[in-house]
Amino acid sequence: MKIKYLTLLLLISFFCQGQSLFQSKEMNIRNDIFYDILKVGSKHLVLRNKSNSYIIERFNEELQYEGTTDLNFESNKIEVISVNDLDSVLQIIYSYINDANKNIINLVEFDQNINTVDSTISLFKSDLKLVDRKYKTVSSPDHLKSLLFGTNGKEMSFILVDNILKEIISKSSFSFQDFDHREDFKKIILTNEGKIILLFEKNNTKYQRENHILGIYYLVNEIDIIYTELSLKNTVNTGIQVAYNNVTSSIAIAGLYAEKDFDNLIGYFLFQSKLENTHPDEVKFAEFNSDIFEDLYGKKSRRKQNSLSDFYLSEIVQREDNGCLLISEMKKEFVRRSSYSNMSGYDGNGYSTRGFVDYYNEDILLINLDSEGKEDWNKLFYKKQFSQDDDAIYSSFFLLKTPSRLRFVYNDEIKKNSTVSEYVISPTGNFERNAIINTEYRGLQLRFKDAEQTGSNELIVPSEKDFKLSLIKLSLE
Repeated sequence: MKIKYLTLLLLISFFCQGQSLFQSKEMNIRNDIFYDILKVGSKHLVLRNKSNSYIIERFNEELQYEGTTDLNFESNKIEVISVNDLDSVLQIIYSYINDANKNIINLVEFDQNINTVDSTISLFKSDLKLVDRKYKTVSSPDHLKSLLFGTNGKEMSFILVDNILKEIISKSSFSFQDFDHREDFKKIILTNEGKIILLFEKNNTKYQRENHILGIYYLVNEIDIIYTELSLKNTVNTGIQVAYNNVTSSIAIAGLYAEKDFDNLIGYFLFQSKLENTHPDEVKFAEFNSDIFEDLYGKKSRRKQNSLSDFYLSEIVQREDNGCLLISEMKKEFVRRSSYSNMSGYDGNGYSTRGFVDYYNEDILLINLDSEGKEDWNKLFYKKQFSQDDDAIYSSFFLLKTPSRLRFVYNDEIKKNSTVSEYVISPTGNFERNAIINTEYRGLQLRFKDAEQTGSNELIVPSEKDFKLSLIKLSLE
């Protein structure tokens, strides 16, 4: 579930350069805590948390407003754990503390018009053992299973739920003694089969890099665990990403690495393996191709460059042949008036006040690797985005995935009157750049990194300004 500070309503439609766009009416979301965009049947739904209440707004395919439903629960202080849009059914898993100080977890289902499909089902009741009294959640890619997990002192607790049968498949707790459950925990994945994968990382610092390791835990069932330790000795990285291929049952882990200094990235590492048959020595390190430096710094640069700075791996896209595409983005932050950086809370526009910050989200680097981990091609796509004091919510890009190509959609500039553009990339690395929308006089401020793909060439994008939210449905040709 994506958490955002906003909401929506009605219809405006227009067409631009072959693209179609529908816009909902603006809604005042000053008192909203978060919302979640969903697609159930033919309806677009928005689940809104308004302090101590939850409501759902309904819209048709063209974002015409159809109604609002208030959700009623057993308690006024429930926590939504998981929201699943299962084609024709909306499923909500939530928790609350009852009068006996027990943690209750229930499930309820609605149809696309928010009529109750099934009465409330009680999934779990337990004593309060979780440190923060809250479960987090992750869903399988096919949305048929949900995993609730939380930290219980020295253990992590897991509840695996079958979303179709609406029952618990398994409950388990494990202690990962070699890692700090909070500091070292990086990623958790739930496969379509209901297998659980956890990734931990330790000693990713300049002074501890000699003992830098990754730990992969593969939870086969309530008892059996397969553990694999990967050595990243004498390297540091700016962050790792993990992808799991449900077709080939293989995992891919990658990151951008440096030998000492995070600001001098010299290459990337990749680990690909079947989970049941991992080989720890198969981590592959490769230095960046020299043409990347020429594309970024220019062939006539006065100082020869042999490293990158400020790049972070954003995503791993797996190919059907078990190869993968590494997607990285340049991101920088500069704090102004650093003496104010300890401020907390939010300013009058709803943005974080952790200081006065300049945000730069710039070029995108793609590195395409075959099934053996060898580089097929690399491309650098130029993008210059700058904003101040807004947590960079309008920056970065949305990746629209289709079987034949990838489309990177983004704001050219972070201002009210701008242009929305895209890079369209083929599997061979050929590309074209298109201008999609001119937002001048339309008052759109689009948050592409919070968009949702709702069709092969269709996405829903939230637009926010001055505590007003509208949803934008964009269909690309």
